[in-house]
Amino acid sequence: MEPLHHACVNGHLDIAQWLHSAGASLDATNANGNMPLHLACNMGHLEIAQWLHSAGASLDATDGVKDAPLHCACSGGHLDVAQWLCSVGADATAKDSIGHTPAQALQANEPRIRDKQAFRSTMGALLAAEGRQAEERARAAEAALLAEEATPPPVASKGKAKARAKAMARSPEDGPAPARSAAGSSGDTLPPPSPPPSDAADAALRVAMVARDLEALKACINRSASTASDAVLKEARALREQLKERELKAKKQLKREAEAARAHEAREAPARHALQALLDASGRAALRAALAQAEPLVIDFSELLFDAMVAANERLEELERQLAEESRAEAKTRHVEEHALRFEARVLLYS
Repeated sequence: MEPLHHACVNGHLDIAQWLHSAGASLDATNANGNMPLHLACNMGHLEIAQWLHSAGASLDATDGVKDAPLHCACSGGHLDVAQWLCSVGADATAKDSIGHTPAQALQANEPRIRDKQAFRSTMGALLAAEGRQAEERARAAEAALLAEEATPPPVASKGKAKARAKAMARSPEDGPAPARSAAGSSGDTLPPPSPPPSDAADAALRVAMVARDLEALKACINRSASTASDAVLKEARALREQLKERELKAKKQLKREAEAARAHEAREAPARHALQALLDASGRAALRAALAQAEPLVIDFSELLFDAMVAANERLEELERQLAEESRAEAKTRHVEEHALRFEARVLLYS
């Protein structure tokens, strides 16, 4: 690795800045194809990543396995770096060598991330950026398609038009004469053939397929039906049916989850009361009563109620221990008093 790589891995911003001022390249790669920005993002050094970006480092450069800096930040679980990269326009739709986007890389890393709220926030930022960028590409492809459709076809010369008309004309013995125009001119040519498949239409369809948005895909298919190639149209229509089926399944799943949530809520009310009783109980009798109320509910509720029951049992054991110690102390005091009384009786007896 170059010295600048070491500085970025170890988080030495001042050394990295000095090395760059001395001529170190921001595009230099190590054996794995990593540039300094890849290494800084992979190690979670936000300040170094921000400085590298301001110095001209590419946000979307890829390493040997096609990981962009955003992939590196997500694979390393560095949520602040990932959110910053999204905010400055890093490509959230980029795919690595196994076809994973940064959002998928972060999802695979979820078990190692403790701050679930920050994880959800970062995932939301990644998905929003991914959808926004896919939509921008779809609009650009659509604009290219419209520009191509607006370009007039090349006009054939008069000589070529006449030759084409003569070649396509038939004699009376061969059948009926070709149709004439409303003006009756014998030099009219046949209508032009349908235009060949458009590369821009195919590109627009492919972008819509990558975005996997059902409504956008439907609209793009309707616009491109007459200009896109048959193979791409067939693929887009097949994906449209898959997305329809997936959307229907998702709606059914949401309905089932809503019904399960309502059933859980119906069971949850008595459990909440039991939990509150456990938290409020202080004496032995109150703790025993609260534990008896909570015991049949703990299986159907949550770990919170179980933890409260464990704490209540510990408090009950502590109270029992205190009561036992008080009983022993009281018994010892009675024994001492009885011994003193017997001693006094003996003294009086022999005096």
